[in-house]
Amino acid sequence: MKKRNLILLISLFSLGTISGCGGSSSSECDDMFCEEPSTSAPKNEIVLEAYKEENYVFDQNVTNENGSVSYEIFVRSFYDSDFDGIGDFNGVSAQIPYLEELGVKTIWLMPIMPSMSYHGYDVVDYYDVNSDYGTMEDFEALVEEAKDHNIDVMIDIVFNHSSNYNEWFKQSYEDYINNYEGEGSKKDWYVWADKNQSGYNKYPSSDNCYYESRFDASMPDFNTKNQEVRDEMVNILKYWVDKGVKGFRFDAVKYFGYEQ
Repeated sequence: MKKRNLILLISLFSLGTISGCGGSSSSECDDMFCEEPSTSAPKNEIVLEAYKEENYVFDQNVTNENGSVSYEIFVRSFYDSDFDGIGDFNGVSAQIPYLEELGVKTIWLMPIMPSMSYHGYDVVDYYDVNSDYGTMEDFEALVEEAKDHNIDVMIDIVFNHSSNYNEWFKQSYEDYINNYEGEGSKKDWYVWADKNQSGYNKYPSSDNCYYESRFDASMPDFNTKNQEVRDEMVNILKYWVDKGVKGFRFDAVKYFGYEQ
């Protein structure tokens, strides 16, 4: 099979179902997560064993020499090159020869962008790296080191939500409360409401301004129906491809709010 130029790994985040609109039985719902009530089994339910039997075939003849092994890395806990107690890009680079010996052909890095949490799934800046892990130059050196050992690098991409410290979110709030829709407005980059509802949190300094945040108050959800948001996401992907990244793992895609 011909090798693809770009690797895409889609995460459903969980194999459960979307509860839908706080249990409302109304047939009208503007919420992007609303589902019509059904007497049948939930459409998102996956029976794991049956799914594996129907969709996966394991070739017993594949080995490290003729197959392709992908290796997931949480940079923070992988290898600490400067002994500060935190794993870093240089630590990953140092272990590339070892990973090559294991037969690894692709490394998947969990979130590497600036974040207020240890896990990184609340992104503050999509065009930078977490300083805990090193500099952008360190990351670029890691990509080159991996390339020298015939290993591709793919990274986690979080497009369902950002950090509440993201400047886009702060501007979106200001544009929303001021009803600004002029040039550069980010009013509709996130999902806002004037009253509380399931899956929403109140903006701290406001009286009656709520934003969608299905996972946590620190992770406001993007309005992925907004074309400007979608265009910005494409720009982000292009930016990292230009850095030498060969693929992406998209986090929590079943929560995206637009239809394809």
